[in-house]
Amino acid sequence: MHLFNWDLYIINPIFIFIGIFLLFLLAKKEKENKFWWLFYIETLAIWIVNGFLMRNNLVQMGIGTMNMSITAIAVFTIFVSAFLIGMILKPLAIWLTHKAQNRRIWMWMGIMTTLVALILATIFMNKQTPLVVLVISTLFIGFSISTQTLYFLLPNEQFYYRLFPIFTSLKMGMVTSLGAYIGLFLFSINGAISGYQEVNTHNFPNINYAVVITILFLLIGVSFAMSFFNLERTKFINSFDQTINKQLQPYRFKVLILIVLAAFWLGVMSGLIQNQLLDFMIASSLKQTNYSDSFIYSMVSFNKDAFLVPGFLFGYFIYRVIFKKMTVVQTLTILFVVSGIAAVLASFTNYLEVMVFANIIFGITISITFYLLIGYSMMWNYRNKAVLVTGFVVSANMLGIFLMETMWTILKSTYFVDSFALFSIHNILHANPATIAIFLDKINHVLTIVYAVVFTLIVFYCIFIVTWAKQFMAEMNDIQKGTLKMATIEKKIMVGKMKNKVLEFND
Repeated sequence: MHLFNWDLYIINPIFIFIGIFLLFLLAKKEKENKFWWLFYIETLAIWIVNGFLMRNNLVQMGIGTMNMSITAIAVFTIFVSAFLIGMILKPLAIWLTHKAQNRRIWMWMGIMTTLVALILATIFMNKQTPLVVLVISTLFIGFSISTQTLYFLLPNEQFYYRLFPIFTSLKMGMVTSLGAYIGLFLFSINGAISGYQEVNTHNFPNINYAVVITILFLLIGVSFAMSFFNLERTKFINSFDQTINKQLQPYRFKVLILIVLAAFWLGVMSGLIQNQLLDFMIASSLKQTNYSDSFIYSMVSFNKDAFLVPGFLFGYFIYRVIFKKMTVVQTLTILFVVSGIAAVLASFTNYLEVMVFANIIFGITISITFYLLIGYSMMWNYRNKAVLVTGFVVSANMLGIFLMETMWTILKSTYFVDSFALFSIHNILHANPATIAIFLDKINHVLTIVYAVVFTLIVFYCIFIVTWAKQFMAEMNDIQKGTLKMATIEKKIMVGKMKNKVLEFND
Protein backbone atom coordinates (compact mmCIF):
# COMPACT_ATOMS: atom_id res chain seq x y z
CA MET A 1 0.00 0.00 0.00
CA HIS A 2 1.35 3.44 -0.93
CA LEU A 3 1.33 5.68 2.13
CA PHE A 4 2.57 9.24 2.13
CA ASN A 5 5.96 9.65 3.79
CA TRP A 6 6.35 13.42 4.02
CA ASP A 7 9.98 13.22 5.11
CA LEU A 8 11.01 11.08 2.16
CA TYR A 9 8.97 12.88 -0.49
CA ILE A 10 9.30 16.47 0.74
CA ILE A 11 11.95 17.04 3.43
CA ASN A 12 14.70 14.85 1.93
CA PRO A 13 14.49 16.44 -1.54
CA ILE A 14 14.51 19.90 0.05
CA PHE A 15 17.65 19.07 2.02
CA ILE A 16 19.30 17.65 -1.10
CA PHE A 17 18.37 20.71 -3.14
CA ILE A 18 19.74 23.02 -0.43
CA GLY A 19 22.91 20.95 -0.20
CA ILE A 20 23.54 21.07 -3.95
CA PHE A 21 22.70 24.78 -4.02
CA LEU A 22 25.17 25.44 -1.19
CA LEU A 23 27.83 23.47 -3.02
CA PHE A 24 27.20 25.53 -6.16
CA LEU A 25 27.23 28.73 -4.10
CA LEU A 26 30.49 27.71 -2.45
CA ALA A 27 32.14 27.11 -5.80
CA LYS A 28 30.91 30.43 -7.19
CA LYS A 29 31.64 32.43 -4.04
CA GLU A 30 35.17 31.07 -3.79
CA LYS A 31 35.70 31.55 -7.53
CA GLU A 32 36.77 27.94 -7.89
CA ASN A 33 38.48 27.00 -11.14
CA LYS A 34 37.22 24.22 -13.41
CA PHE A 35 39.41 21.64 -11.68
CA TRP A 36 37.61 22.23 -8.39
CA TRP A 37 34.24 21.87 -10.15
CA LEU A 38 35.32 18.60 -11.72
CA PHE A 39 36.62 17.33 -8.41
CA TYR A 40 33.32 18.18 -6.72
CA ILE A 41 31.47 16.18 -9.38
CA GLU A 42 33.90 13.28 -9.09
CA THR A 43 33.61 13.14 -5.31
CA LEU A 44 29.86 13.64 -5.13
CA ALA A 45 29.22 10.94 -7.74
CA ILE A 46 31.25 8.20 -6.07
CA TRP A 47 29.94 8.98 -2.59
CA ILE A 48 26.36 8.77 -3.79
CA VAL A 49 27.13 5.21 -4.84
CA ASN A 50 28.99 4.46 -1.61
CA GLY A 51 26.08 5.81 0.45
CA PHE A 52 23.67 3.54 -1.41
CA LEU A 53 25.94 0.51 -1.03
CA MET A 54 26.46 1.02 2.70
CA ARG A 55 22.70 1.05 3.30
CA ASN A 56 22.14 -1.87 0.96
CA ASN A 57 24.87 -3.85 2.70
CA LEU A 58 23.18 -3.41 6.08
CA VAL A 59 19.87 -4.71 4.74
CA GLN A 60 21.51 -7.64 2.96
CA MET A 61 23.41 -8.44 6.15
CA GLY A 62 20.11 -8.50 8.02
CA ILE A 63 18.70 -10.96 5.49
CA GLY A 64 21.84 -13.08 5.51
CA THR A 65 21.87 -13.43 9.30
CA MET A 66 18.14 -13.71 9.99
CA ASN A 67 18.35 -17.46 10.65
CA MET A 68 21.31 -17.17 13.02
CA SER A 69 21.12 -17.16 16.79
CA ILE A 70 21.14 -13.79 18.54
CA THR A 71 24.72 -14.33 19.70
CA ALA A 72 25.88 -15.31 16.21
CA ILE A 73 24.20 -12.24 14.73
CA ALA A 74 25.97 -10.04 17.27
CA VAL A 75 29.39 -11.55 16.55
CA PHE A 76 28.89 -11.42 12.78
CA THR A 77 27.66 -7.82 12.91
CA ILE A 78 30.65 -6.69 14.96
CA PHE A 79 33.43 -8.39 13.02
CA VAL A 80 31.99 -8.39 9.50
CA SER A 81 31.26 -4.73 8.96
CA ALA A 82 32.30 -2.29 6.27
CA PHE A 83 32.90 0.26 9.02
CA LEU A 84 35.49 -1.97 10.72
CA ILE A 85 37.25 -2.63 7.41
CA GLY A 86 37.25 1.09 6.67
CA MET A 87 38.66 1.84 10.12
CA ILE A 88 41.57 -0.52 9.52
CA LEU A 89 42.26 0.58 5.96
CA LYS A 90 41.94 4.38 6.27
CA PRO A 91 45.28 4.96 8.01
CA LEU A 92 46.86 2.38 5.72
CA ALA A 93 45.53 4.30 2.71
CA ILE A 94 47.09 7.52 3.97
CA TRP A 95 50.43 5.89 4.78
CA LEU A 96 50.77 3.85 1.58
CA THR A 97 49.72 6.68 -0.73
CA HIS A 98 52.23 8.92 1.02
CA LYS A 99 54.98 6.35 0.60
CA ALA A 100 54.02 5.77 -3.03
CA GLN A 101 53.71 9.53 -3.56
CA ASN A 102 50.38 8.94 -5.24
CA ARG A 103 46.90 9.36 -3.75
CA ARG A 104 45.18 8.61 -7.02
CA ILE A 105 46.12 4.92 -7.20
CA TRP A 106 44.21 4.12 -4.01
CA MET A 107 41.31 6.33 -5.07
CA TRP A 108 41.08 4.53 -8.41
CA MET A 109 41.19 1.22 -6.57
CA GLY A 110 38.35 2.53 -4.40
CA ILE A 111 36.27 3.30 -7.47
CA MET A 112 36.92 -0.22 -8.74
CA THR A 113 35.92 -1.83 -5.42
CA THR A 114 32.77 0.29 -5.45
CA LEU A 115 32.05 -1.03 -8.94
CA VAL A 116 32.57 -4.66 -7.88
CA ALA A 117 30.44 -4.16 -4.75
CA LEU A 118 27.66 -2.69 -6.89
CA ILE A 119 27.84 -5.63 -9.30
CA LEU A 120 27.56 -8.08 -6.39
CA ALA A 121 24.69 -6.08 -4.93
CA THR A 122 22.93 -6.16 -8.29
CA ILE A 123 23.32 -9.92 -8.69
CA PHE A 124 21.82 -10.62 -5.27
CA MET A 125 19.43 -7.68 -5.11
CA ASN A 126 16.25 -9.74 -4.92
CA LYS A 127 17.46 -12.82 -3.11
CA GLN A 128 19.38 -13.86 -0.04
CA THR A 129 23.08 -13.18 -0.42
CA PRO A 130 25.36 -16.14 0.47
CA LEU A 131 27.43 -15.31 3.53
CA VAL A 132 30.70 -15.72 1.63
CA VAL A 133 29.57 -13.22 -0.99
CA LEU A 134 28.28 -10.92 1.75
CA VAL A 135 31.68 -10.95 3.45
CA ILE A 136 33.47 -10.26 0.15
CA SER A 137 31.07 -7.43 -0.67
CA THR A 138 31.57 -5.96 2.79
CA LEU A 139 35.34 -6.02 2.29
CA PHE A 140 35.00 -4.15 -1.00
CA ILE A 141 32.70 -1.53 0.53
CA GLY A 142 35.10 -1.15 3.44
CA PHE A 143 37.91 -0.50 0.98
CA SER A 144 35.76 2.11 -0.76
CA ILE A 145 35.10 3.82 2.57
CA SER A 146 38.84 3.91 3.25
CA THR A 147 39.30 6.38 0.40
CA GLN A 148 37.27 9.12 2.11
CA THR A 149 40.21 10.91 3.73
CA LEU A 150 42.09 10.91 0.43
CA TYR A 151 39.28 13.05 -1.00
CA PHE A 152 40.28 15.59 1.66
CA LEU A 153 44.04 15.33 1.26
CA LEU A 154 44.27 15.46 -2.52
CA PRO A 155 42.52 18.82 -3.10
CA ASN A 156 44.37 20.46 -0.23
CA GLU A 157 47.67 19.31 -1.69
CA GLN A 158 46.94 19.95 -5.34
CA PHE A 159 44.73 23.05 -5.28
CA TYR A 160 45.86 24.78 -2.08
CA TYR A 161 49.49 23.65 -2.00
CA ARG A 162 48.84 22.13 1.48
CA LEU A 163 48.17 25.57 2.98
CA PHE A 164 44.43 25.60 3.78
CA PRO A 165 43.51 22.21 5.28
CA ILE A 166 40.74 23.52 7.57
CA PHE A 167 38.81 25.08 4.72
CA THR A 168 39.43 22.05 2.51
CA SER A 169 38.22 19.66 5.19
CA LEU A 170 34.98 21.54 5.80
CA LYS A 171 34.34 21.76 2.05
CA MET A 172 35.04 18.12 1.30
CA GLY A 173 33.17 17.02 4.40
CA MET A 174 30.20 18.82 2.93
CA VAL A 175 30.60 17.06 -0.43
CA THR A 176 31.14 13.51 0.88
CA SER A 177 28.33 13.72 3.45
CA LEU A 178 25.95 15.18 0.85
CA GLY A 179 26.85 12.39 -1.56
CA ALA A 180 26.29 9.67 1.05
CA TYR A 181 22.98 11.29 2.02
CA ILE A 182 21.78 11.28 -1.59
CA GLY A 183 22.78 7.61 -1.83
CA LEU A 184 20.70 6.78 1.24
CA PHE A 185 17.81 8.75 -0.24
CA LEU A 186 17.96 6.82 -3.52
CA PHE A 187 17.88 3.55 -1.60
CA SER A 188 14.85 4.59 0.45
CA ILE A 189 12.87 6.40 -2.25
CA ASN A 190 13.03 3.36 -4.49
CA GLY A 191 11.41 1.33 -1.73
CA ALA A 192 8.72 3.97 -1.29
CA ILE A 193 7.99 4.00 -5.01
CA SER A 194 7.57 0.23 -4.78
CA GLY A 195 4.94 0.76 -2.08
CA TYR A 196 6.91 0.29 1.13
CA GLN A 197 7.46 2.77 3.94
CA GLU A 198 10.78 1.20 4.90
CA VAL A 199 13.18 -1.08 3.08
CA ASN A 200 13.77 -4.02 5.40
CA THR A 201 14.43 -7.75 5.43
CA HIS A 202 10.74 -8.48 4.86
CA ASN A 203 10.16 -6.52 1.66
CA PHE A 204 13.66 -6.11 0.19
CA PRO A 205 13.30 -9.03 -2.27
CA ASN A 206 10.17 -7.42 -3.75
CA ILE A 207 11.74 -4.07 -4.64
CA ASN A 208 12.92 -3.34 -8.16
CA TYR A 209 16.12 -1.32 -8.16
CA ALA A 210 16.82 -1.54 -11.90
CA VAL A 211 16.58 2.20 -12.63
CA VAL A 212 18.54 3.28 -9.56
CA ILE A 213 21.24 0.67 -10.21
CA THR A 214 21.62 1.95 -13.77
CA ILE A 215 22.05 5.50 -12.45
CA LEU A 216 24.66 4.30 -9.96
CA PHE A 217 26.70 2.56 -12.66
CA LEU A 218 26.63 5.80 -14.65
CA LEU A 219 27.78 7.75 -11.60
CA ILE A 220 30.75 5.41 -11.17
CA GLY A 221 31.65 6.04 -14.79
CA VAL A 222 31.35 9.80 -14.30
CA SER A 223 33.54 9.73 -11.19
CA PHE A 224 36.19 7.63 -12.89
CA ALA A 225 36.22 9.87 -15.97
CA MET A 226 36.43 13.06 -13.89
CA SER A 227 39.39 11.69 -11.94
CA PHE A 228 41.64 11.96 -14.98
CA PHE A 229 41.17 15.73 -15.12
CA ASN A 230 42.86 16.15 -11.74
CA LEU A 231 46.11 14.22 -11.69
CA GLU A 232 48.73 14.82 -9.03
CA ARG A 233 51.91 16.75 -8.65
CA THR A 234 53.62 14.46 -6.20
CA LYS A 235 55.86 17.09 -4.61
CA PHE A 236 52.86 18.48 -2.74
CA ILE A 237 52.24 15.18 -0.94
CA ASN A 238 55.35 15.67 1.17
CA SER A 239 55.72 17.88 4.22
CA PHE A 240 56.66 21.54 3.93
CA ASP A 241 60.28 22.40 3.40
CA GLN A 242 62.24 24.08 6.16
CA THR A 243 61.74 27.61 4.85
CA ILE A 244 57.98 27.30 5.36
CA ASN A 245 58.13 25.27 8.57
CA LYS A 246 60.27 27.94 10.21
CA GLN A 247 57.37 30.37 9.84
CA LEU A 248 54.90 28.02 11.54
CA GLN A 249 54.41 26.52 14.99
CA PRO A 250 56.60 23.40 15.09
CA TYR A 251 55.26 19.87 15.52
CA ARG A 252 55.54 18.25 18.93
CA PHE A 253 54.59 14.73 20.00
CA LYS A 254 52.16 16.28 22.48
CA VAL A 255 50.18 17.62 19.52
CA LEU A 256 49.60 14.08 18.26
CA ILE A 257 48.44 12.87 21.68
CA LEU A 258 46.00 15.74 22.14
CA ILE A 259 44.42 15.62 18.70
CA VAL A 260 44.11 11.81 18.75
CA LEU A 261 42.48 12.02 22.19
CA ALA A 262 40.08 14.67 20.89
CA ALA A 263 39.16 12.48 17.91
CA PHE A 264 38.64 9.33 19.99
CA TRP A 265 36.58 11.21 22.55
CA LEU A 266 34.42 12.67 19.80
CA GLY A 267 33.99 9.20 18.29
CA VAL A 268 32.74 7.82 21.61
CA MET A 269 30.18 10.61 21.92
CA SER A 270 29.11 10.14 18.31
CA GLY A 271 28.74 6.39 18.78
CA LEU A 272 26.64 6.88 21.89
CA ILE A 273 24.35 9.40 20.23
CA GLN A 274 23.96 7.54 16.93
CA ASN A 275 21.95 4.58 18.14
CA GLN A 276 18.80 2.92 16.90
CA LEU A 277 17.11 3.09 20.29
CA LEU A 278 15.93 6.62 19.64
CA ASP A 279 14.32 5.50 16.38
CA PHE A 280 12.59 2.66 18.21
CA MET A 281 11.53 4.98 21.02
CA ILE A 282 9.94 7.34 18.49
CA ALA A 283 8.16 4.48 16.73
CA SER A 284 6.96 2.89 19.98
CA SER A 285 5.77 6.18 21.50
CA LEU A 286 3.87 7.21 18.40
CA LYS A 287 2.39 3.74 17.99
CA GLN A 288 1.07 3.90 21.54
CA THR A 289 -0.69 7.16 20.74
CA ASN A 290 -2.22 5.69 17.57
CA TYR A 291 -0.39 7.74 14.95
CA SER A 292 -0.50 6.39 11.41
CA ASP A 293 2.27 4.16 10.12
CA SER A 294 3.24 6.72 7.48
CA PHE A 295 3.64 9.45 10.10
CA ILE A 296 5.74 7.15 12.28
CA TYR A 297 8.05 6.26 9.40
CA SER A 298 8.33 9.95 8.52
CA MET A 299 9.31 10.90 12.07
CA VAL A 300 11.89 8.11 12.30
CA SER A 301 13.35 9.20 8.98
CA PHE A 302 13.37 12.85 10.06
CA ASN A 303 15.22 11.93 13.24
CA LYS A 304 17.96 10.34 11.14
CA ASP A 305 18.07 13.46 8.98
CA ALA A 306 18.48 15.55 12.11
CA PHE A 307 21.90 14.04 12.72
CA LEU A 308 23.09 13.55 9.13
CA VAL A 309 22.03 16.77 7.41
CA PRO A 310 24.13 19.24 9.48
CA GLY A 311 27.21 17.57 8.01
CA PHE A 312 26.60 19.29 4.68
CA LEU A 313 24.45 22.27 5.63
CA PHE A 314 26.47 24.14 8.23
CA GLY A 315 30.20 23.63 7.62
CA TYR A 316 30.72 26.36 5.04
CA PHE A 317 28.47 28.80 6.91
CA ILE A 318 30.43 28.38 10.12
CA TYR A 319 33.73 28.78 8.30
CA ARG A 320 32.77 31.89 6.38
CA VAL A 321 30.50 33.62 8.92
CA ILE A 322 31.09 32.41 12.47
CA PHE A 323 34.87 32.12 12.25
CA LYS A 324 35.04 35.75 11.15
CA LYS A 325 33.70 36.78 14.54
CA MET A 326 34.98 34.05 16.88
CA THR A 327 37.94 31.75 17.28
CA VAL A 328 37.57 28.01 16.81
CA VAL A 329 37.87 27.41 20.56
CA GLN A 330 35.10 29.91 21.26
CA THR A 331 32.87 28.40 18.57
CA LEU A 332 33.36 24.82 19.74
CA THR A 333 32.83 25.80 23.36
CA ILE A 334 29.47 27.36 22.52
CA LEU A 335 28.46 24.36 20.40
CA PHE A 336 29.32 21.89 23.15
CA VAL A 337 27.67 23.97 25.88
CA VAL A 338 24.45 24.00 23.84
CA SER A 339 24.88 20.26 23.22
CA GLY A 340 25.31 19.71 26.95
CA ILE A 341 22.06 21.55 27.66
CA ALA A 342 20.34 19.45 24.99
CA ALA A 343 21.71 16.26 26.58
CA VAL A 344 20.38 17.28 30.01
CA LEU A 345 16.93 18.01 28.59
CA ALA A 346 16.90 14.71 26.69
CA SER A 347 18.00 12.81 29.78
CA PHE A 348 15.32 14.18 32.10
CA THR A 349 12.32 14.61 29.83
CA ASN A 350 12.16 11.57 27.51
CA TYR A 351 10.01 13.64 25.14
CA LEU A 352 10.68 12.62 21.57
CA GLU A 353 10.47 16.25 20.36
CA VAL A 354 13.27 17.19 22.75
CA MET A 355 15.34 14.21 21.68
CA VAL A 356 14.96 15.00 17.99
CA PHE A 357 15.94 18.61 18.69
CA ALA A 358 18.93 17.35 20.67
CA ASN A 359 19.87 15.18 17.70
CA ILE A 360 19.99 18.26 15.47
CA ILE A 361 22.29 20.03 17.92
CA PHE A 362 24.49 16.94 18.25
CA GLY A 363 24.63 16.59 14.47
CA ILE A 364 25.87 20.15 14.01
CA THR A 365 28.40 19.94 16.83
CA ILE A 366 29.87 16.55 16.03
CA SER A 367 30.08 17.01 12.25
CA ILE A 368 31.75 20.42 12.52
CA THR A 369 34.17 19.22 15.19
CA PHE A 370 35.05 16.10 13.23
CA TYR A 371 35.85 17.97 10.03
CA LEU A 372 37.86 20.52 11.99
CA LEU A 373 39.90 17.73 13.56
CA ILE A 374 40.53 16.24 10.12
CA GLY A 375 41.64 19.67 8.94
CA TYR A 376 44.01 20.16 11.87
CA SER A 377 45.44 16.67 11.42
CA MET A 378 46.11 17.46 7.76
CA MET A 379 47.79 20.68 8.84
CA TRP A 380 50.21 18.76 11.07
CA ASN A 381 50.88 16.19 8.34
CA TYR A 382 52.81 18.83 6.45
CA ARG A 383 54.74 20.16 9.44
CA ASN A 384 56.64 16.96 10.19
CA LYS A 385 58.24 14.21 8.13
CA ALA A 386 57.88 11.29 10.51
CA VAL A 387 54.21 11.03 11.51
CA LEU A 388 51.10 11.05 9.31
CA VAL A 389 48.80 12.59 11.88
CA THR A 390 45.63 12.26 9.81
CA GLY A 391 45.81 8.47 9.85
CA PHE A 392 45.94 8.37 13.64
CA VAL A 393 43.11 10.89 14.00
CA VAL A 394 40.77 9.12 11.60
CA SER A 395 41.45 5.74 13.21
CA ALA A 396 40.95 7.11 16.72
CA ASN A 397 37.59 8.61 15.79
CA MET A 398 36.40 5.47 14.06
CA LEU A 399 37.63 3.33 16.95
CA GLY A 400 35.53 5.38 19.36
CA ILE A 401 32.45 4.92 17.18
CA PHE A 402 33.18 1.22 16.65
CA LEU A 403 33.52 0.53 20.37
CA MET A 404 30.17 2.18 21.02
CA GLU A 405 28.53 0.28 18.16
CA THR A 406 29.93 -2.92 19.63
CA MET A 407 28.47 -1.95 23.00
CA TRP A 408 25.06 -1.37 21.41
CA THR A 409 25.22 -4.72 19.64
CA ILE A 410 26.06 -6.51 22.89
CA LEU A 411 23.30 -4.61 24.69
CA LYS A 412 20.77 -5.66 22.07
CA SER A 413 21.72 -9.31 22.47
CA THR A 414 21.67 -9.24 26.30
CA TYR A 415 19.53 -6.58 27.98
CA PHE A 416 17.07 -6.50 25.09
CA VAL A 417 17.20 -10.23 24.35
CA ASP A 418 13.51 -10.65 25.22
CA SER A 419 12.63 -7.77 22.90
CA PHE A 420 15.12 -8.57 20.14
CA ALA A 421 12.33 -9.13 17.62
CA LEU A 422 11.23 -5.52 18.07
CA PHE A 423 14.50 -4.12 16.73
CA SER A 424 12.72 -3.19 13.54
CA ILE A 425 10.20 -0.43 12.88
CA HIS A 426 8.14 -2.91 10.88
CA ASN A 427 7.93 -5.29 13.84
CA ILE A 428 7.09 -2.52 16.31
CA LEU A 429 4.15 -1.44 14.19
CA HIS A 430 2.81 -5.00 14.22
CA ALA A 431 3.42 -5.74 17.91
CA ASN A 432 0.74 -5.76 20.59
CA PRO A 433 0.44 -2.76 22.97
CA ALA A 434 1.65 -4.65 26.05
CA THR A 435 4.86 -5.76 24.33
CA ILE A 436 5.49 -2.24 23.05
CA ALA A 437 4.97 -0.79 26.54
CA ILE A 438 7.59 -3.11 28.06
CA PHE A 439 10.01 -2.40 25.21
CA LEU A 440 9.49 1.35 25.48
CA ASP A 441 10.10 1.31 29.23
CA LYS A 442 13.45 -0.43 28.69
CA ILE A 443 14.44 2.02 25.96
CA ASN A 444 13.59 5.07 28.08
CA HIS A 445 15.65 3.69 30.94
CA VAL A 446 18.69 3.12 28.73
CA LEU A 447 18.38 6.46 26.92
CA THR A 448 18.21 8.34 30.22
CA ILE A 449 21.54 6.80 31.21
CA VAL A 450 23.03 7.38 27.75
CA TYR A 451 22.21 11.08 27.69
CA ALA A 452 23.53 11.48 31.23
CA VAL A 453 26.81 9.88 30.11
CA VAL A 454 26.87 12.06 26.99
CA PHE A 455 26.40 15.15 29.16
CA THR A 456 29.32 14.11 31.36
CA LEU A 457 31.54 13.52 28.33
CA ILE A 458 30.55 16.90 26.90
CA VAL A 459 31.43 18.71 30.13
CA PHE A 460 34.93 17.23 30.16
CA TYR A 461 35.28 17.83 26.41
CA CYS A 462 34.52 21.51 26.97
CA ILE A 463 37.23 21.65 29.62
CA PHE A 464 39.59 19.89 27.22
CA ILE A 465 38.84 22.37 24.42
CA VAL A 466 39.34 25.43 26.59
CA THR A 467 42.46 24.08 28.29
CA TRP A 468 44.41 22.14 25.66
CA ALA A 469 42.90 22.41 22.18
CA LYS A 470 44.83 25.57 21.29
CA GLN A 471 48.02 23.53 21.34
CA PHE A 472 47.01 21.53 18.26
CA MET A 473 45.09 24.38 16.62
CA ALA A 474 48.23 26.54 16.57
CA GLU A 475 47.87 29.55 14.24
CA MET A 476 44.52 28.28 13.00
CA ASN A 477 42.61 28.83 16.23
CA ASP A 478 41.92 32.28 14.85
CA ILE A 479 40.90 31.34 11.32
CA GLN A 480 41.02 34.92 10.05
CA LYS A 481 44.58 35.58 11.17
CA GLY A 482 45.74 32.07 10.37
CA THR A 483 44.34 32.23 6.84
CA LEU A 484 46.01 35.59 6.28
CA LYS A 485 49.33 34.17 7.40
CA MET A 486 48.99 31.13 5.14
CA ALA A 487 47.93 33.35 2.23
CA THR A 488 51.11 35.37 2.72
CA ILE A 489 53.14 32.17 2.61
CA GLU A 490 51.25 31.11 -0.53
CA LYS A 491 52.19 34.39 -2.22
CA LYS A 492 55.83 33.82 -1.37
CA ILE A 493 55.61 30.33 -2.88
CA MET A 494 54.06 31.70 -6.07
CA VAL A 495 56.66 34.46 -6.33
CA GLY A 496 59.40 31.88 -5.85
CA LYS A 497 57.93 29.73 -8.61
CA MET A 498 57.77 32.68 -10.98
CA LYS A 499 61.39 33.56 -10.26
CA ASN A 500 62.45 29.98 -10.90
CA LYS A 501 60.59 29.95 -14.21
CA VAL A 502 62.25 33.22 -15.24
CA LEU A 503 65.66 31.80 -14.37
CA GLU A 504 64.92 28.61 -16.29
CA PHE A 505 63.78 30.67 -19.28
CA ASN A 506 66.92 32.80 -19.19
CA ASP A 507 69.11 29.72 -18.97
